[in-house]
Amino acid sequence: DGVDPDIRTFSILLTAINTSEAEAAILSAMEEAKLQPDTAFYNQIIKSRFYRGDLAAGINSLVEMNEHGVTPDILTFGCIALCCNTRKEGLDLLRSIHEFGARPNREIMSSLITGAMRKLHLANVILYLEIMENEGITADKRLIAKMENFNSTYRKLIWDKDHGRKVPYLVNQESK
Repeated sequence: DGVDPDIRTFSILLTAINTSEAEAAILSAMEEAKLQPDTAFYNQIIKSRFYRGDLAAGINSLVEMNEHGVTPDILTFGCIALCCNTRKEGLDLLRSIHEFGARPNREIMSSLITGAMRKLHLANVILYLEIMENEGITADKRLIAKMENFNSTYRKLIWDKDHGRKVPYLVNQESK
C-alpha cells in the first residue's frame, strides 16, 4: 500500500477505542511503527484515562512521559488535574508545575476545585481557593457558578446531618 500510519492515525484510534487494552496496543503499534508519542498525544491519553476512571494511570502519565523523553506542557498539567482525587495528588501536581517552571492557571485550579467539590472535600476546596488567591488567579463565572451550587449542596447536607439524616461520610469527617 505504501501508506504508513502517523501520529494522527493513532490519535484517532485512541479516541475511538477507550480501553486500557486498546491504549496498550496502540502504544505498542506506535513503537513498531517507530513513532514516538508527543506531548499532545500524552495529553489525549491522560484525558482518556480520566474518562474511563483510571485516575492513577492518568497521574502516572508524567512518569511515562519522562521515561520517553517527552516534555509536558501546561495543558498536560491541566489534564492531570482532572485525575487528582486527593489533597496529596493535588499538591504534588502543583509542586510539579512549579518544578517545571510554570504557574498553575485558572483551568488547572478549577479542575482541582471541581474534583474536590465532587468528592465533598470542603477542606480541599478551601485550600485550593487559598492557593488561587496566593497565586493571583481569579475565578471565572463558570467556577463561581459551580462554587455557588456546591455551597447550596453542602449547606443542605449539613442541615440534613444536624437533623439526624444520613449524609455522605466526608461531611462527617475532616478531608485528608
